[in-house]
This record gives sequence, structure tokens and C-alpha cells, in this order.
Amino acid sequence: MSSQSRSSEWGVPRSSEVRVRLEDLVDHMREVYESVARRAYQLFEGRGREQGHDLDDWFAAEREIMKPLPVRIDETGNSLVVTAELPGFTKDEIQVFAEPKRIVIEAVTQYPGEQPSGAGDAGRRTERFLASIDVPDGVDPASAKATFSNGILEVALTRLTELAAFG
Repeated sequence: MSSQSRSSEWGVPRSSEVRVRLEDLVDHMREVYESVARRAYQLFEGRGREQGHDLDDWFAAEREIMKPLPVRIDETGNSLVVTAELPGFTKDEIQVFAEPKRIVIEAVTQYPGEQPSGAGDAGRRTERFLASIDVPDGVDPASAKATFSNGILEVALTRLTELAAFG
């Protein structure tokens, strides 16, 4: 069996087809903010409420809750391939959005385990990765094809020609 036939494949929605209500986005941002704030406060308390380390606590909480997603970008001719390692995730836990000048990858999963104190639901651990990749030359969102196999996500897109990018 070839690796392609073992892969899960799905089309990436064009940005014009993605329906995101502002209320949903605001709720999502509020949830992330509140999780970071709870964890930062727990770090503050764990240090005996010592003043003067609020930014250190905030950034440490962000690193625990929102992890950056390292990606590799390969450009060949008129194609662009973005590769990201997402071990432990399933296809249904990954969202990919393609726009003419940006690709966004978000992966969120929950599994049994202890969150850092105050960082979310008791008994459930959340892992969240996020990458926003700017594409200076532009890509055709309709050409996007994403495959996910053995923890590796590949998003292949067709680069726009200079005239099409400005048109």
C-alpha cells in the first residue's frame, strides 16, 4: 500500500467559503485568554504571590497553553508545499485555511490527563498548536490539497503568477 493511499486527504476551503461568525472568533479568543490568565495566576500563586514577575508568568502560561507550530516551506517552480509535524493529532483535530497571501494551520486536541493547575478542564489536557504562514508571492486557495499521514501534515498549493497576484 502506498503512503498516499494510507493518507487522509481533504480539500482546504477557500477563504471566501469559510464562514466564521465574529461571535465565534471572539468566544475562541476569550477562551484562550482566560486559560492563559488562569495559568499565569497559578504560577504567581505558586511563587508565593511574589510581585514583579507578571510578564514572566504570562509568557510562561502562553508557552504551556499555546505552542508554536514549526513548519517547513518548500518552493519549486509554481508550487509551494508546507509541511508540519503534528504527532498525536488526528485529521479531525486539524484545521487548515488558505488565503491568497496566508496559510493558517491550527491543531487542537484534548485527552485524559492533568492540565497544569488552573489551565482548563480538570482531568482533560489540551494541546494546541498554531501557525500563520505569510506567502509573499501569493497562492491559489482553490488549488490547496492537504494530506495527513503518520503525524505529518502536507499542504500543497499552486503559486500565483505575478500578474494573477495583482489581478
